[in-house]
Amino acid sequence: MKFMEENIQHVHEVIYRMQEENKEYTEEELLQMVWDSFGKDVQFVACSGIPFPNAEVIEFLLDRRKIVIENGKISLHPHLKLCDSDKK
Repeated sequence: MKFMEENIQHVHEVIYRMQEENKEYTEEELLQMVWDSFGKDVQFVACSGIPFPNAEVIEFLLDRRKIVIENGKISLHPHLKLCDSDKK
């Protein structure tokens, strides 16, 4: 029997996509972008390597100050730093 590979992406991929698109999102728009870009079955991992569901990506990025919400719109934190900052 052949198993489907899990759809796992590094959470930095969301940040890179936000940098490419260079716009603000509502929570719904950001989650839709995640689904459109990576699939509704995607799970994310951080540098720790522990997977978490895509529904938690906004909370994860907020908690780590990678994104901010201002007037109901989400954008990248103006002083964003990644653990592999050579890609910023």
